Amino acid sequence: MPAAIVRAAARLDADVILVGTQGRTGVARVVRTSVAERVARTAGCSVFIVRKKRGG
Repeated sequence: MPAAIVRAAARLDADVILVGTQGRTGVARVVRTSVAERVARTAGCSVFIVRKKRGG
């Protein structure tokens, strides 16, 4: 999925990618790299990562 997002952004010559995250912390974050993090590390443009509101 992250690779497809990055490829689509490149194909569209996007200036920015906006992705959401659940905001995992601790062991859950270490064990599972998030899609948002992988997109941010590989995209050729700016990436905004928006965390889900707590309790919402």
